[in-house]
Parts: sequence; structure tokens; C-alpha cells
Amino acid sequence: MKSIKISLAAILATGLFSASNAVSLEEAIKNVELEGSVRYRYDTFISSEKDENGLKDYSDAQKHKFTSSLTTTVSLGGGFKAVGTLFYEDSNGGFGEGASTKEPFYLQEAYLRYDSEEIYATSILLGRQRLNTIWTDNDNLGGSVGMKAALINNALKGVTLMAFAVDSVNDDGDFVGAETTGAEKSTPGEYENFVGGYETLKDAIFAQNFYGAALLLDYEESVGFTGSAWFNYINNRMAMFAVDLGYKLSFSDSANWSIQAQYLGNSIRSYLKNDTAFQAAMNNSEGVFGSGLLWTVATGVEIAGFDASVGYTSYGKKNKFTVNVLEDMGDIITAGEEIQNLTGASLHGSVGQNQIIFGTVGYTIMDLVRIGADYAYGKTKIADGKSTNQEIVGRLEYQHSDKLTFSSFYSYVSQKAEGGNSHQNNIRFEARYDF
Repeated sequence: MKSIKISLAAILATGLFSASNAVSLEEAIKNVELEGSVRYRYDTFISSEKDENGLKDYSDAQKHKFTSSLTTTVSLGGGFKAVGTLFYEDSNGGFGEGASTKEPFYLQEAYLRYDSEEIYATSILLGRQRLNTIWTDNDNLGGSVGMKAALINNALKGVTLMAFAVDSVNDDGDFVGAETTGAEKSTPGEYENFVGGYETLKDAIFAQNFYGAALLLDYEESVGFTGSAWFNYINNRMAMFAVDLGYKLSFSDSANWSIQAQYLGNSIRSYLKNDTAFQAAMNNSEGVFGSGLLWTVATGVEIAGFDASVGYTSYGKKNKFTVNVLEDMGDIITAGEEIQNLTGASLHGSVGQNQIIFGTVGYTIMDLVRIGADYAYGKTKIADGKSTNQEIVGRLEYQHSDKLTFSSFYSYVSQKAEGGNSHQNNIRFEARYDF
């Protein structure tokens, strides 16, 4: 993040300060920081699945998506700052549709921050902000937000202590249970025959606040070690915990070896565990919602532009609906691009026991262009069958500058099951600018 002096910053500062005549425009500009990201993404998905007429479904074959985020931080003096993020996203299916220019930016984040070195290097954040946990997508162009109170302490070098409480998370479709519903509307705004009378499982889970704490360690520069420990509790829904440990050994400026291990688990409370409406919606009479457990280990090397890694992950149960992260793929080690989105293998909620081995290899030319490939192979077991899953990914990335990156990948993912085989080809091109 950096301070900049441009007309947009002046306009924002004028609106926040000049109306009250608290400070001059020149002083206001000095107290404005601006950062953000702009991304264009083109996706092509070609699936082997067919519609009722025996024809391949190309309804979602192409998608153009433009996403941008602009965060303004205004210093109010005395350690206080006002932070706001404007967010815009538009997409179309590539069938002659024009990009929408009517959809406005909306205020994604709006919170007050207080920083104090005198009070043991403590920060307090209050308002609508990104969740930023190990269980959520933390990309500023795709992550979730909610009404959040956070307390952060950095009194010890290399150590961050954090406590947080979250309410009213957004309607991101990647949240656990967002698409799981068995609700029938009885009267406007009221639902019956589903978990607690909510429309979706996501609504049932996040109707309660969730509270958490974390310990983050960063000693990579001194001894090569990083780590974190997390705890999160959603009242009468679930308790979640996670541990992430990493070590990096540098032999020279161009050669190093690293290893990382993650362990995530949770305990499901009776509200979800024994709900008969959820069992009926999942078409399973057994105690459907079960406690989840995931562990992953990965190791890699980098030598003179060459990089390679291998890893293994295990999670889920073959006859239980389990949750490993709260949204999308969380902020954890993942394999490939799509293999952990297959039936039974979803990280944010599915019925299936999974084991996956994965690896990557790549070469970077002149610190500008990286050519690489991923391979992932795994098995998914459910109560009445199993599948063999495989994904091959080719990658090409161009680092034009520290701020501008172009990247693309081609993914071929297949799932062979007793009920039939399916496969999907995915192509993505992306241009991203961060400032």
C-alpha cells in the first residue's frame, strides 16, 4: 500500500474532509492511501456431460469476467483510520452479450481501524471487512466479507495474535451449504421441512455468529520457519481448528527446499448432526453431517529457475457430509485446478472420502516467463461406490512487472465411476494488475 496524489484521491479526500472544513485539501491528500486490483478473466469449460436430448451442454462454455477492487484508507489522526473498498464485477457468457455498464461499484468493505504502539502494538478493526481466515478465500477479488470485530497484536517480533467475531457474512455461492436446500416455502420469507426452517444449509449455519482466534508465526528470514494455529466456533453448529507448519531451507539466492504440513478438523454439534430435514435433502438416512478431518503435506525445491513439488492430501468420509473449509477452497494447500471440485471431493462440503497425490514442475526464464505442469491423481469413496479422479494442467505465466501479470492454464480433469465416466476441459486466460 502506498500514498498517491491523484485527482481520484483528491475527490475522495474532499468528500471526507472538506465538507467539515477540518483540514485543507492538501493535508487531506497526504492522509489518503489507495490500493486495489483489476482483473480480466476468460474461461472456457467443455464438459462431456449431456442434456436430456443426448447433446453436450455448452450453456456455460465461455465466460468473460471483469473484476476490480479499490480500497481507500483515510487517516483520521490519533491512530484512527477509515477504510472503504469499492468492488465491481461483471461477467457474460460470450454469446454476443455486451458487458454491463449499469452495474455500479458497491461498498464491499467499510470499517474503522485503530492502531496503537503504546498499547502493546495492538490494532482494533470494527465494521464490514474481509474474513481473512484459513477457512476462507482471502483474495481481494474473490474473498468473502462480513460484519467483523477483530483484535490484532504484534507486540512480539514475528508473532501475531488475533481474535475475531463475525456476523452477517455475504451471499457468496462458494460458502458451505449455499446450494444445499430442501426447503419448501410456506409463506413469504418462511420455509419449512429444512434445517431450522432456513432456505439453505448455508443460512442455517451462518444464522449464528462465529468467533475465533489465531496465532501466526513468521521466522522465515531468520530460521526458515512459519506456522499458524487457528480456532473457530459457530454456536451450536461446529467447532473448527487448524494447524499449518512450514520450513524453508535456502542454499543460495537461487536454490532452496521447502516443506509444509496442514491439519484441519472440526466437531459438528447436534443441531446439524441429527437434523432429519437435512438427511432427507441429502437422500441419506444415516447421520449425514459428520465431523471433518483433513491433512496435507507437500514438499518442493527451486534450483536456478527450475521448480518442482509433490504432495499428498486426505479428507472426508464415504457416508458423511463433511466440511473442511467454510468457503471455496479456503487458504490451504490444494491440488491442480478442478480435481477438488469434483463430485464427492469438494473441500467446502460433500459426501466422499478422498485421497489425492499431486505434483508440479516448472521452469522460469529470465524471471519473466514460467512454463509449468501439474498432475493430480486420487480416489473418492462414497457409501455405494467409488471413483478414480485425474487431472493434468499445463501453465504459462508472464510477469510483465511487479504489478502486472498475465497467466493461463489448460486443465483436463476426468472422473471414472461405476455409474459412468465424465471429463471436462478447462481453459483460462487472465490479466491482473495490482497496485
